[in-house]
Amino acid sequence: MGQVLSLIEPYMVVASVIWTIVLVGCLLVALAKPLVTRKYDVSPLELVGGAVRRRWRDDYFLSMLWPMVLFGLLFGIFAVFKQTILRRHGFGDDPVFAAWDRTIFFGVQPWRLTHALPAPWTSLVLDRIYAFWYVPMIGILLACAFLRRSVEFRTRYLLAFVGCWTLVGGLMAYLLPAAGPCYAQVFHPGMTDYRSLMASLHGDEGRLSHIMPGTRLFALSTESYLLQLHESASLGFGGGISAMPSMHVAQASLTAAAAFRVGKVLGWIATAYALLIFVGSIHFGWHYAIDGMVAVAATVAIWIGSRIVVEKLLGPWPDAGSLQGKGT
Repeated sequence: MGQVLSLIEPYMVVASVIWTIVLVGCLLVALAKPLVTRKYDVSPLELVGGAVRRRWRDDYFLSMLWPMVLFGLLFGIFAVFKQTILRRHGFGDDPVFAAWDRTIFFGVQPWRLTHALPAPWTSLVLDRIYAFWYVPMIGILLACAFLRRSVEFRTRYLLAFVGCWTLVGGLMAYLLPAAGPCYAQVFHPGMTDYRSLMASLHGDEGRLSHIMPGTRLFALSTESYLLQLHESASLGFGGGISAMPSMHVAQASLTAAAAFRVGKVLGWIATAYALLIFVGSIHFGWHYAIDGMVAVAATVAIWIGSRIVVEKLLGPWPDAGSLQGKGT
């Protein structure tokens, strides 16, 4: 139990730090606004006090606190789940998903398509995009915490967020156990098809390091770190191996669905970002293509289901394509 709590703690610390930074930033913006507009209707202390009283009157600060508390607890518990239950469960379905990929892509391994793009720059760009996939996710959680409008949107997103991490990342990962192409030969010695993939990635890293000394691919170092944690049977921050379904793709898809509730332009930008995450998940051997496809389908189902639940709780809201309306 002590190990479990020690793993949850850093996620809670990260969530608290991010929340505090944004809170201070919001207060500074609120205080600076009268200086910019030259409207001094109230003193800075009265301005802050009024904001605090409104929040307290709304819901005793619960709407501000629980999105990031949810993030810390959910990520901590998920990390423990991956590094204990999934580790003991094994990764028996890798050969099945590798075969599905070949069938879907007419006998071609999908990673060969991404590695046909200009190297090593494709690897560098995808690596940086993939490494910071959590930024939009945390951004929406912070919006849920600090924006007062649209209770329906906030409730729907947080409900879908929990649904994705528990149902997609938890239940489905347990029922469809796989490690992913980058670990295929480690857990299935007969799966030698992905040696060329890893050799290509290491070759890209070598060329990048030659062109820009010190440049490394985050994906390769992270894959090595996760394997070391797995083999040592120890718990570590961000640890755990699980490929099916892809939570990177699931969360990026959820971000896109939520973005369409804000506006079509933002929605299409988020969709393009989700597509890059999907390509990156294949390119670096984190996932089979089918992992991302299943993740998208499951996330769409959860997003639709979250709307049904919210409408049952709060009633339907008007038809429109923004936060003021119905959206997707």
